[in-house]
Amino acid sequence: MKNKFLALAALSVLFFACDKEDEPDEPTRTQTITQASWKLDVAGIDQDKDGDIDVTITSQIPSCMADNTLTLASNGTGTVDEGTVKCNASDPQTSPVTWSFSNNETTLNMNSTFVGMGGQSKILALTTTSLSLSKDSTLPFFGNVAVIVNLKH
Repeated sequence: MKNKFLALAALSVLFFACDKEDEPDEPTRTQTITQASWKLDVAGIDQDKDGDIDVTITSQIPSCMADNTLTLASNGTGTVDEGTVKCNASDPQTSPVTWSFSNNETTLNMNSTFVGMGGQSKILALTTTSLSLSKDSTLPFFGNVAVIVNLKH
């Protein structure tokens, strides 16, 4: 009986002493936002500012803006690409962007506008496949609302 107990104790020590493979670290918000280019998914108005789109306005966005892509680099730079449809033929195909996080990485600051989002935008969600931004605005017929733009890869 004593030998069985010692064998069980030794086996337990070996089991718990074995190193588990390190699980990969979660990507940082910078890694997540810079891993691929972003494009418009859905845009809308959040009338009660609860973070949900109440009125979808995606179809109201001109095609020359809706096909643009935003690429951010980890060094705080990036580009907006005009896509295949340009709003103005004389505009350059790409424009530079500088960006940063603020407010404990809950706000995205951009010096350029992308699908109506520029300056400071609140990050509602950021995953490996989606980015949801919100910006307070005053719009005719709606008043003081939040405009939400959902982006995807």
